[in-house]
Amino acid sequence: MQNGIIYDSFMSEKKLLHSDTVKNYNEGLLYFIENKQNVDGITFNKVDRFLLFNIGILEIDENNNYYYEHSVSRDADIVDNIRYESEMKNVSITYYIGGILYQPSDVKEFILISAPYHEFKVRITFLEKPSTDAEFKIHSRVYLLGTEHRKKIANNTVIANNILYRNGICEKR
Repeated sequence: MQNGIIYDSFMSEKKLLHSDTVKNYNEGLLYFIENKQNVDGITFNKVDRFLLFNIGILEIDENNNYYYEHSVSRDADIVDNIRYESEMKNVSITYYIGGILYQPSDVKEFILISAPYHEFKVRITFLEKPSTDAEFKIHSRVYLLGTEHRKKIANNTVIANNILYRNGICEKR
């Protein structure tokens, strides 16, 4: 068994406060500062909204399907509960972490603070040609942790489901 912090156990011990009104990092920081005496961290829901004016901005994969890759913003410590919303239902969702393909069933969260050297991407592959003016959203839950907890998971090996975070990168277990 690998030595390190078991992510699920670590997080289950934290007192987190969720806000339904916070929508971005700056509001999240303010909310955390206002409540930091009572909690170890905060969470809030974030929505990234995309409108396709021109499908020319999409890339085409080896199967001639259009896809869009969304780089997950680094203004969070952890991101989870990632989901796609749109009228366009015939899509496939995959994740790319450090250029390696992961299925959503393999990755429950992106522990961004533990892998500063890797880029985290959500790839939405349209299995049918999307229409112009099509809109889609990527929803996620964002975590901001207190300094002590950020340091602990940033400076140690973190074991999360199918991924091992260590030395600033993550790898499949």
